[in-house]
Amino acid sequence: MKKIVSITLALIMMLALASTVFAAEAQPSPTGSAYTKVVSSTPADAGCTGKVVLISYNNRASLSADKKALLEKAFAALTTDAVAKFGNGLKCADIFDLSIEGCADHAAHANKAMTVVLGAERIDAVLHFNGSVWEKVNGANISADKKSATFTGDDFSPYAVLTLSSTTPDGSTEPKSPQTNDLSVYFLVAGCAFAAVAVAFIAVSKKKSFEK
Repeated sequence: MKKIVSITLALIMMLALASTVFAAEAQPSPTGSAYTKVVSSTPADAGCTGKVVLISYNNRASLSADKKALLEKAFAALTTDAVAKFGNGLKCADIFDLSIEGCADHAAHANKAMTVVLGAERIDAVLHFNGSVWEKVNGANISADKKSATFTGDDFSPYAVLTLSSTTPDGSTEPKSPQTNDLSVYFLVAGCAFAAVAVAFIAVSKKKSFEK
């Protein structure tokens, strides 16, 4: 009987520890280059021949050392709490670096701005990392179908796309997947149920031994 009690208590402790591990997870999960793409980029300076190139977080190894380090810093800063500041129900769909390529001396242009059109399955907000914190690109014009966002800027570095966590890419609603706190509850309920079964089993075993 003591062995059964010990095993039961050990299993409950393991479930509690597992729920703690899940609850601690806060980092977003970039979906990779398949989610977001640059549809077009138009330089403000007529003499510029550059274009904006997107490198996803999953492909950051192809970036220069300083850009890779900045993208990783941006990723670490985009926690669940950080995303929540930009609206209820939003989640990170993708994190990526935007860089200008194809212009021999882009810094020499009087106007370095580029108008960029991003395309994705769904876009509800576009964020930019300024080197310290994430900011919402307030000038981003998101299409009615939520599949593209247009904005103009001259600071191309880490960007992120946010989507509503309660909707599918086509805009229809779907049941939300369990959040980290919900998982903790599931584990605790399962542990209590297991303990109740174990206690009932022990009680029945003791009763039978007494009857003998």
